[in-house]
This record gives sequence, C-alpha cells and structure tokens, in this order.
Amino acid sequence: MQFSKPGSTSDMFALRDYVDELILFQPLELSEVNTIYAADTPMVVCNITVLTGPDEGKQIASAGIFNKLVLGQLKTELGNNVLGRVGRGKAKAGQDAPFLIVDPTKQDLAVAEKFFAPKRGSKAAAPVADQVDEEDIPF
Repeated sequence: MQFSKPGSTSDMFALRDYVDELILFQPLELSEVNTIYAADTPMVVCNITVLTGPDEGKQIASAGIFNKLVLGQLKTELGNNVLGRVGRGKAKAGQDAPFLIVDPTKQDLAVAEKFFAPKRGSKAAAPVADQVDEEDIPF
C-alpha cells in the first residue's frame, strides 16, 4: 500500500491575504460543502492566478470561494475569466467590511495583458492571427 502526504497549505487562497492585489479568477463550478458553520454551504470553485504582490505568478487550482459577496460576483461567470482586485466593501455596524472583487482599471488591464503576453523568445511569441482561438485569450 502506498501513502501520500497531505497537500500543502501554501496553496490555500484566503481573500484577506490578497487585499489590493490583482487576481485572475477562473470560476469553474458551483458546489456545496458541509462546514462547521452550516451544511450545504455554497461555494464557487475557481482556478486563481495572482498577478501582483509578493505572490505574483502564484497559481492555485480548484480553490473554494465561500465569501457570499465574492461568490455572488463569480457564480454568474462560470467558464469566464474574471479580472479584478480584491477589495473591501463598507462595514455594517459591529461587523468587518466584506471582501469583494473591484473592477479592473486600465492600468490593471495593461498589467494582465503584459503578464499573459508570450515571453520573448518563446515559441508562442508570434502567433498567426487566424490560428488564435478566442478561448485562448485570457480576458
């Protein structure tokens, strides 16, 4: 019998760790999970790419997003690329400000385009226009 070690917690995604950072969310599916707080807690499963900050370039596969506001922003975008900065909304009395995805600025779009542009010297540096599929464009 073979055994595996548990996965690394360094691949977890917590919104609080990425406030003000530019993130590409790729929502894959809606799901439900039982948590210590409630049964059948809704979540959206996303692939995530961090585009700015100390974790720039970090990719997290199949991360679960439970935050209600962010879940609402992502659940209608299944299969799409959602670009934005992790931000905070307005706090209600006695509560912390909720997390949300802030619309990208023109500068954010430029950062994302540069991040996903083929690197100089790579084989994909000069694709032929009629060979590029719209699904290959990250946004």
